[in-house]
Amino acid sequence: MDKRIFVKKRDGYNKEALDLKNNLNIEYNLGIKDLELYIIYDIYNINEKHMN
Repeated sequence: MDKRIFVKKRDGYNKEALDLKNNLNIEYNLGIKDLELYIIYDIYNINEKHMN
């Protein structure tokens, strides 16, 4: 079984997302108010009993 897990950092730990939002707003004048950045993990050949 293969799984894909999406992880979003909590507020206060999401400096990377805030920096990206600020850079996009400055460089491209987009006016983004909120940006969510996800880390994606692909897990291959995992046994279903290990998913609990």
